[in-house]
Amino acid sequence: MDLRLGLLVVGFFLCHVAFEALNEMLVTLPNVPHSVTLWSVAAQFGLCTMAPMTRAPRALFTKSSWWPFVTVSCMVFLSNGLSQYSTHHVEFTVKIVAKASKLLPTMLISGLLGNSSHFQALDYAAALLLCAGTALFSYGGGRAPNAASSWQVVVGMLALAVSCMFDGLACH
Repeated sequence: MDLRLGLLVVGFFLCHVAFEALNEMLVTLPNVPHSVTLWSVAAQFGLCTMAPMTRAPRALFTKSSWWPFVTVSCMVFLSNGLSQYSTHHVEFTVKIVAKASKLLPTMLISGLLGNSSHFQALDYAAALLLCAGTALFSYGGGRAPNAASSWQVVVGMLALAVSCMFDGLACH
């Protein structure tokens, strides 16, 4: 692997871990408005969009060549925004478990869109066990910052469910 590519991968990973850690700290502060999660994802999205545009040749910016990237970028933006928003309503560990469980919707969407052969029951069982293992590992690890009522938890879980669906679609 090229050294520059390796550094980019490591840099992306470290920045993503820092972003998640800072977001968890941010949503646990009292009186933080819900809009801060949208602004943090918008800043992340903007920086990830603007950086490549400064280095790409002008000839690459045609409508037909960028349409698929715009579509996928919008799905990733919605996925990240919804998952960050959910942390105002559910425990941070619930968010992590839900995002780790996106394997199941991705497998379903892949089969429905015809991007792969349909998975066997054993494949779904293995994925389910992986997701259950993640859930058990993180059980009881955090507190819900603002989850005062059950409807807030439902809103948070719905945001995570839609986020995982966008993740599954973005992978295809």
